[in-house]
Amino acid sequence: MLTIEIDLPPGALLPTDDLAQSLSEQEAIWLSAARDWIVQQDKSITAWSSRTDTGMAYPATPNKGNGSLGPDGVVFKANVNCGYMIDIEANCDVYSALIRYKSPAKDGRTLLSIHAKDNAAPYLFLNERSELIELKQDKAPQGVSLYFEPEAGEWNQIVISVSKDVLSLAINDEDAVVTETPSHNYAPPGQMFIGCRSNRGGLQKTLGALVVSDVIFLPGVDLLSEDQRPQRNAIQAALPAKSTGVTK
Repeated sequence: MLTIEIDLPPGALLPTDDLAQSLSEQEAIWLSAARDWIVQQDKSITAWSSRTDTGMAYPATPNKGNGSLGPDGVVFKANVNCGYMIDIEANCDVYSALIRYKSPAKDGRTLLSIHAKDNAAPYLFLNERSELIELKQDKAPQGVSLYFEPEAGEWNQIVISVSKDVLSLAINDEDAVVTETPSHNYAPPGQMFIGCRSNRGGLQKTLGALVVSDVIFLPGVDLLSEDQRPQRNAIQAALPAKSTGVTK
């Protein structure tokens, strides 16, 4: 029998059923759009629980009952605030986030945004418009972007990684696009918004139509670094391939 004595990154041999446990051990947030983790009232989502016991997402202030759970995931409407916010408690100098979504019109607009706790620093946002995916800092020219041609209505997984001087972005299993740029919003704690920019209203042009099945926030890990490629692959492979809007 051949034995190779090497250390593997967390999740390198991750079975599907153990994803929540593995992410819990890393104090990650995992918002999964399955009915077991979503609280609804009159078909409107009032709370969205992390599968890793790391908090609860609630409707953003302008989301007045607009969000709903469809057969494939949480539904966001164009020009209507259906966003959610979850507090990030972890202290770290690098973090990663993943969102699994589909946008019927290939125009999902704001996918994620991440704010510092004091809300004073410019926030980061991940945006889809036409065939452009971009991770940018609000009110600053710095950012990283890539073009791709998604199939309308097909699932995509976007991963971002943020540190003090580097922003990284990748889609599906492609290699990351990396830019070295000062970021004033790299160190949580803070807040993460899904499907909107912030708790402010009046930003309808930043709101697109999409369906979100999973959002993961992973503190202390650059998921797009080469040594974390096994964990990135394992997480992506462990996420469900089909509808997530039903109880598992």
